[in-house]
Amino acid sequence: MRAAVQFAVSRDLAVAVQSTGHGVTVLDEGGVLISTKRMADVTVDPQGRYARIEAGARWEQVVACAEPHGLVPPSGSAGHVGVAGYTLAGGMGLLAREFGYAADHVRALDVVTADGELRHVTA
Repeated sequence: MRAAVQFAVSRDLAVAVQSTGHGVTVLDEGGVLISTKRMADVTVDPQGRYARIEAGARWEQVVACAEPHGLVPPSGSAGHVGVAGYTLAGGMGLLAREFGYAADHVRALDVVTADGELRHVTA
């Protein structure tokens, strides 16, 4: 993703990111569209009780990786939604009244900024 953003910046092109799940991405003609579809790895640390989730993963993948360890992620009722969109744009799931929004449980993010730099941000 970083290389795509740097490419676009170096050519003064617009950038849009299409996350996994549902939703519409609108891009100016001549810009760069970045899809997160192939960035879908999910790793669960059962001792630390956390997961490392790439931007293109869907909640059904997170649930499938967490379940063997007796863990339940703060997901909603539809497993086909993308983790990034659900977490950062709402995240009000079935367990939210007891455990809070999905965003309440984010510990860190690796983010590519508009200038193409990779930033590690912690809560």
